[in-house]
Amino acid sequence: METTHVKEAPVVARAALFLECARFVHRCNRGNWPEWMKGHHVNITKKGLSRGRSPIVGNKRNQKLQWNAAKLFYQWGDAIGVRLNELCHGESESPANLLGLIYDEETKRRLRKEDEEEDFLDDSTVNPSKCGCPFALKMAACQLLLEITTFLRETFSCLPRPRTEPLVDLESCRLRLDPELDRHRYERKISFAGVLDENEDSKDSLHSSSHTLKSDAGVEEKKVPSRKIRIGGSRLLQIKGTRSFQVKKGGSLSSIRRVGSLKSSKLSRQDSESEAEELQLSQSRDTVTDLEGSPWSASEPSIEPEGMSTVGTEENYHRNMSWLHVMILLCNQQSFICTHVDYCHPHCYLHHSRSCARLVRAIKLLYGDTVDSLRESSSVSTVVLRGKKQKECSDKSCLRTPSLKKRVSDANLEGKKDSGMLKYIRLQVMSLSPAPLSLLIKAAPILTEEMYGDIQPAAWELLLSMDEHMAGAAAAMFLLCAVKVPEAVSDMLMSEFHHPETVQRLNAVLKFHTLWRFRYQVWPRMEEGAQQIFKIPPPSINFTLPSPVLGMPSVPMFDPPWVPQCSGSVQDPINEDQSVEELLVNKLAFMSPKKSFSARAVSRSHQRAEHILKNLQQEEEKKRLGREASLITAIPITQEACYEPTCTPNSEPEEEVEEVTNLASRRLSVSPSCTSSTSHRNYSFRRGSVWSVRSAVSAEDEEHTTEHTPNHHVPQPPQAVFPACICAAVLPIVHLMEDGEVREDGVAVSAVAQQVLWNCLIEDPSTVLRHFLEKLTISNRQDELMYMLRKLLLNIGDFPAQTSHILFNYLVGLIMYFVRTPCEWGMDAISATLTFLWEVVGYVEGLFFKDLKQTMKKEQCEVKLLVTASMPGTKTLVVHGQNECDIPTQLPVHEDTQFEALLKECLEFFNIPESQSTHYFLMDKRWNLIHYNKTYVRDIYPFRRSVSPQLNLVHMHPEKGQELIQKQVFTRKLEEVGRVLFLISLTQKIPTAHKQSHVSMLQEDLLRLPSFPRSAIDAEFSLFSDPQAGKELFGLDTLQKSLWIQLLEEMFLGMPSEFPWGDEIMLFLNVFNGALILHPEDSALLRQYAATVINSAVHFNHLFSLSGYQWILPTMLQDAANTGSSKGVSAQCLFDLLQSLEGETTDILDILELVKAEKPLKSLDFCYGNEDLTFSISEAIKLCVTVVAYAPESFRSLQMLMVLEALVPCYLQKLKRQTSQVETVPAAREEIAATAALATSLQALLYSVEVLTRHNIDAFYSLVQPMTAPQMSRCDQGHKGATAANHTMSSGVNTRENLHLLEEGQGLPREELDERIAREEFRRPRESLLNICTEFYKHCGPRLKILQNLAGEPRVTALELLDVKSHMRLAEIAHSLLKLAPYDTQTMESRGLRRYIMEMLPITDWTAEAVRPALILILKRLDRMFNKIHKMPTLRRQVEWEPASNLIEGVCLTLQRQPIISFLPHLRSLINVCVNLVNLHTYLPMKTDGSGDTENSEAHFKVVMGVVGPSSVADGLPLLHLSPYLSPPLPFSTAVVRLVALQIQV
Repeated sequence: METTHVKEAPVVARAALFLECARFVHRCNRGNWPEWMKGHHVNITKKGLSRGRSPIVGNKRNQKLQWNAAKLFYQWGDAIGVRLNELCHGESESPANLLGLIYDEETKRRLRKEDEEEDFLDDSTVNPSKCGCPFALKMAACQLLLEITTFLRETFSCLPRPRTEPLVDLESCRLRLDPELDRHRYERKISFAGVLDENEDSKDSLHSSSHTLKSDAGVEEKKVPSRKIRIGGSRLLQIKGTRSFQVKKGGSLSSIRRVGSLKSSKLSRQDSESEAEELQLSQSRDTVTDLEGSPWSASEPSIEPEGMSTVGTEENYHRNMSWLHVMILLCNQQSFICTHVDYCHPHCYLHHSRSCARLVRAIKLLYGDTVDSLRESSSVSTVVLRGKKQKECSDKSCLRTPSLKKRVSDANLEGKKDSGMLKYIRLQVMSLSPAPLSLLIKAAPILTEEMYGDIQPAAWELLLSMDEHMAGAAAAMFLLCAVKVPEAVSDMLMSEFHHPETVQRLNAVLKFHTLWRFRYQVWPRMEEGAQQIFKIPPPSINFTLPSPVLGMPSVPMFDPPWVPQCSGSVQDPINEDQSVEELLVNKLAFMSPKKSFSARAVSRSHQRAEHILKNLQQEEEKKRLGREASLITAIPITQEACYEPTCTPNSEPEEEVEEVTNLASRRLSVSPSCTSSTSHRNYSFRRGSVWSVRSAVSAEDEEHTTEHTPNHHVPQPPQAVFPACICAAVLPIVHLMEDGEVREDGVAVSAVAQQVLWNCLIEDPSTVLRHFLEKLTISNRQDELMYMLRKLLLNIGDFPAQTSHILFNYLVGLIMYFVRTPCEWGMDAISATLTFLWEVVGYVEGLFFKDLKQTMKKEQCEVKLLVTASMPGTKTLVVHGQNECDIPTQLPVHEDTQFEALLKECLEFFNIPESQSTHYFLMDKRWNLIHYNKTYVRDIYPFRRSVSPQLNLVHMHPEKGQELIQKQVFTRKLEEVGRVLFLISLTQKIPTAHKQSHVSMLQEDLLRLPSFPRSAIDAEFSLFSDPQAGKELFGLDTLQKSLWIQLLEEMFLGMPSEFPWGDEIMLFLNVFNGALILHPEDSALLRQYAATVINSAVHFNHLFSLSGYQWILPTMLQDAANTGSSKGVSAQCLFDLLQSLEGETTDILDILELVKAEKPLKSLDFCYGNEDLTFSISEAIKLCVTVVAYAPESFRSLQMLMVLEALVPCYLQKLKRQTSQVETVPAAREEIAATAALATSLQALLYSVEVLTRHNIDAFYSLVQPMTAPQMSRCDQGHKGATAANHTMSSGVNTRENLHLLEEGQGLPREELDERIAREEFRRPRESLLNICTEFYKHCGPRLKILQNLAGEPRVTALELLDVKSHMRLAEIAHSLLKLAPYDTQTMESRGLRRYIMEMLPITDWTAEAVRPALILILKRLDRMFNKIHKMPTLRRQVEWEPASNLIEGVCLTLQRQPIISFLPHLRSLINVCVNLVNLHTYLPMKTDGSGDTENSEAHFKVVMGVVGPSSVADGLPLLHLSPYLSPPLPFSTAVVRLVALQIQV
C-alpha cells in the first residue's frame, strides 16, 4: 500500500489503483478474462519433443494461466492484509482515546473544519504528511480484498488444476504469433488492468483496434518515455508497446467467452453492457502506455507467481484467508457513541462513511463523471432504464466535469457512454464503506464462531447507519451471526430491549426493523452457491396445517395501481369512424333545443354508443367505490408490486424494431435501494425500495388494441434469512408496545414498536410468529405465548388478513396435534388455544362454516373445534382394575349413561366394598385424566369402529380426587366456552350474502345434536360449593350460559323473520330460560338475556304476537318475583313491575345498548301505530278486560282474568295509599274518579262474560256424571286418608298450583286426567271473576263513604259500584259453580265462590227489589244442592263439609246483617234441608245377649248427636255395619244451628 513507487502518490491515485485491480479481479471472477488469457488454439511444442507430435491445445495453457492468476490474487490479498494489519496496530489507540468523548473546544473546531474541508482532489487536505493512509484508502484496499475473496470463494474452487508438465517454451509461441515482436519483447509490458473488452454484437475485423495493440510507429528498438494519454477516461495501468500485433481470432467472441472456466454463466447483463461500452471506448484510443517501472509489468505473457507454497496449500486458498481478522479489526476500530453534534469523533463511523463517499465522488470525477450525475446519484437511487431512455441517460452522464479543466473534443463525445469503471463503482463499489462487512459476508462459510462473536457488536451498531449499503451489510452480517452464535445474539437483544434508557430501547426496535428489511439480502450478498454449503436450521414446528388450508391468504386488492393497464375494446364496440368525442358532440347537439324534431331522431348506432358510454361510466364508478373500500395499508405493497403481469401481444404489433422487449413476468428483488438515505436515523423508518430493471415498451394507440387478460407468472419467492433467535425478539417488542416513555423529540417507544410489528405482520407473518409456533408445543411456555399473542392482538388492534389466515391455520393445526398426540397437559393446551382462536377467526377472510366442517371432519377434529359436532357416542367401554392381574370388564354404554353408573358397576365387578367407594375414580388410560361422575359418556367418547375407550379404576384419596375433578371440569368448561366463542365470532364475520345459509346449517346441526340443549344449560352444582375452585367454576359456568344466549341470538337474527317455526323453537328458548333460572343474580347474564329476548321478539314479531311471550314471560316473572319458591309470582311483584312502566325507568343495566331494534322501542302491533304509548295500571286493566271480552272462553282470557285477580287488589291499595299520604280534597276526588273508572271496567267485564253463565248440556253432564266403581273406591280411599286433612285445610287453596298438578297428571289414567282438566277449565275463569268482583265490592263500598266525607260532599249520590245487571251476572256465575260443587271437591273449596257468599252477599243491599233476584237465585241453588246431598248417599260420602259449612256461614252473615231476607221462601227451605242433614240417625245393631255394652252405647250416642262422621271408621270403632246415612261434621252442624237460631231470632 505504501511501496517505494507509490508512497508519494496522491490518495485518490492509490485508491484508483486499488479499484482498477479490484475491477480486474471482479471481471475475472465473472468469467471475463483478458484476451491473451482466453483460449486460442495454438500449436505449442513441448521441449524435448518433435514438432509434429502431440501438440498441446491452448486451453490447457489458459487453465494454467488462470490458476497462476488466482495464486497471484491470493498473494495480493495476503500482502494487503499484512500491510493493513500493520497500519491498524500501528495506529491503534487505547479504548479510552478511541471511545472517549472530546471536551476541548479547540479540538472540536479543528475536527469540524477538517471534516468540512476534506477533498480528495486536493491531496493536502486528506494527506498533509504525504505518507499517511486515510480510512477511505483502507476501504479501497478492502474493496480489492473483497473482490479477491469473492474470486477465491466462487471461482478458484471451480478452476481445474493443471497437471504438472514440463515447462512450455512460451517465447517461441510469441515469436510464432508475431515474428517482429522478438526485437521488442523487452519493451512490451502487459498489465492485468489492460484488458480489452469484448462485445458479442461487435462486427469489427480482426485488424480493428479491438483486437490490435497499437504502438508508436515512429520509434523502433528504442524505449519511449512513459506518458499518459487521457482519451475517454484515464487508466492507471495500460498496455505499452512499440508495434501492434494481431491475435488470431478462433471464432466469434461468444464462442470463446470463458474458455477453460466453469463459471461463464455468472456474467450478468450489467457486466456485458459495461464491457461492451468499454470496448467501444478502447477502439478510439491511441498508443497506450503504462507507468514506467510498474511492478505489475512483465516481459513474459505468462504469470508465474514467486515464492508460492506447496500444492496442498494452493488448494486451500479459498479456505485460508489471513486478512479476515484484519477486517474485523477495522470494523471494531470505530466509535459508535459519537453524538454527531457540531463535530464527529475522528474514529466515528459516520465520519468514516462521509470520507468514503467523498473518495468515491473524487474517483468518479477522475474517471470523467459529471457533477450533475454525482448529485443525482447522491439524492436518488440508481435505476437502470431500458430502451432509448437508457441510451439517452447514459449519453448525458458521460459528459466530463468542468472541474477537471480538460475538455474532450466533440468527436470523442459522440456515442460515448459511461466507462466500465464508472459502472463498476456505481454497481459494485457504491459507498465503499461496507467493504469489510461485505468481505466477511462473502467469507461467512469459513468464519469461526470466535470471529462471529467479535464482529457481532460492530454489526449491531451499524444497523442504523444512514448509508443503506452499510445498513444492509451490517444486517446481513448480524443475521449470519445469529445463525452461528445464537446465544450471544439473544443475550445482546434482550439486554438492548430491556435497557433502562429510552433511546436505547427505541433504537433497538429500529435495528430490529433494519434486520427485517434486509432479511432477503443475506444470500445475494454471500458467495454464489452459499446455500449449498452454509446451512441454516429450518423452522422446527412440530405440527402440520389442516388440509386444505382454511380461508383466503389475503384480501385481493381491487384495481391495484401497480398492475399495468391493458388497453382493449369493449364487446360491443363503437363504430370505428366515430370517436367518443364525436359522440359527445352529437349528444349535445341532440339535446340542443334549437334543433328541429327531425334532427332529433336518434339512430340505432347512436343509442348503442350511448349505451356503451353508460356502461363504461358504471364500470368506472364501480372501480372508484372498490378503490375506496380497499385498505392499502394492510397489503404488502412491496411484495405485491413485484409481480408484473404479462399481456398477450397484439396480433398486429406496430412497435419499433430497434427496441422490442417483452413484458415477461419476473420476480423482482425486494432488496433495499442502492442509495444512501438522507434521513436521520432517529426520525423515520427506512423503507426498502426495489432493485429493479424494467424494460420499456413503446405504447401504441389504445383504440386499435384488443383487451388482454393479464397472466401472472409467479416464480419461486426469494429466501429470507431470519434465524430463530431474531424471531424470539418479537416477545420483548410486544412488551414494548406498552412502553409509554418518549424520546426527546416526542417519539414514543410504544408507537415505534407498534408500527414495526404492523409492517412485519403485513409482509411476512409466518416469520414474525415463528417463535410462537415453535414453542407452543412446550408445556411450560404455552400459557406465556398465548398471553403474548393476546397482548399483540390487543395492541395491534386488528390483525391483517394474511396474519389472521396464517395464525388461524396454525392454531387449528396445533389442536389437531394435541388430539393426535395425547399428553397430560394436552386438554389444557386445547382449551387455551380455543380461548384465543375465536379472537383470530374474526379477521380471516373467506372462511365458511361448511368448509370448516368438511375439513375438520376429514381431520377427525370436529368435536374439539365445533360445538355443533354431532358424533355418535361409543357403544362399549373397557375398564381395567387397579391391579394388572385383574381381568378388565367391558361395559355397555347408552345415550344417557353417566360415569356414575359405570363406576357403580365397576365397584361391583371388582368386589370393592361400598364403604370404600369414595376412594375410587375412573381415569382415562390414554390421557390420564379423571372423569366427573355426572358427565355423560357420549360427550367424552365418540364412536370409533372397532375401538373401545380404555379406562382405569384408580384408588385415590377423596380430597385429591375431588381436586382433580374440579380442575378437569374447569378445563372442559373452558374448552366449551372457547368453542362457543369461536362459533359466535364466525357467525358475526360471515358476509351478509352467506349468513342465511350459515345460520340454517347451524340450526340444523343443533337440532340434530343429541346433547342440545342439555349441554347448554347443564351445571355442576355439586362442585360450586368447593372452597378452593368452586367460585371460579361458578363464574365460568355463568359465562358459558351467557355465551350460549349470545350464540342463539346471532342465529335468530340471521334467520328470515318469516321463518316457519314449530315446536322446535322451545329447544332454543329453553336455553334462555334455563340460563336465567340458574343464574338470576348475575347482572351481565340478565342484561344479555333481556336484550336477546327483545331482539328475538322484534325479529320474529309474527311468532311472539301469537304465542311467543308465554314461553319466556313466566320465567322472567318468576325471576322478578325472587321468592325462591316455585308456586308462582306474587301479585305485588307483578303490580310493582307494571307500575314501574308508568314513568321513565332508568336503564341501569344498559340493556338497550345491546338491543339492535330501532330505538325508542315501539309496539309490534300495528293497531297501536299512531297512539300514545304512555302506560298506566288503569290502561293495563282495560287491556285485560278487552281481551276477556273478545273471547271469554279462551285460554288467553283465563290468563287475563288471573292478571286482573292480581292487579285489582294492589291497585286499590295503591289508590288508598296515595290519598292517605296527603289527605286532601283533590286526592280524594282523584281516588273517587279512579274507582268509578274501575267500576265501569268491571261492569263492562261482567257484561261480556255471559257465555260463562250458559252451559253446554252434554259437556256439563260429562262433568257431573256419577262415578264408576273404581272411581268410588279411589274416592273412598282418598276420603279415608285425607278427611281430617281436608277438614283442616286452608280455604285459600292456590288454584294455579292445582292446575300445575293437573297438567302433570302423575299417576292418573288418561280419561280421569282429561276429566279433571275439563273441570279445572270450567272452574278457573268463574272463580277468578268472583274473586275480582268480591275484592272490588268489599274494598270500595266502605272506602267511598270515607272519601265522600273527606271530599266534603256527603250529599252527593253514592257511586253505584255494580249495577243490577252486574249483580245478576255474578249470581249466575256463582250459580254455575254451585251446580258443579257437589260433584267436585275443588269447586266446593273454590275461593271465589266462598268469598262471594261470605263477603259480598252480606254487604250487598238486598232491600232493593231489583237486586233481590240475584239473592233468590243463590238461595234456590243452595237449597237444591243440599237437598241433593241429602238424598244421594254417594254425594254425601264425598262431599267436603267444611267448605259447605262456609256457604251456610255466608247465608248466616247475610241474614244477620239484612234480616229482611228471612221472609224469602227459599231461605226457609234451605234451613229445613240443612236441619234434616244434621238430624240424620245411624242405627247400630245391638247385642242380643242382654249384657250392657258401654262402648256400643257410647258409639250410638255419638252417631245420634251427629258427632260420629266418616273419620270414626278410621278411628277403628267396632261398627258391625256402616249405614249409608252419615251425618255432617261438627262445623257444618254448628253453622246450621246458627242459621236456625238467626231465623228464629228474626
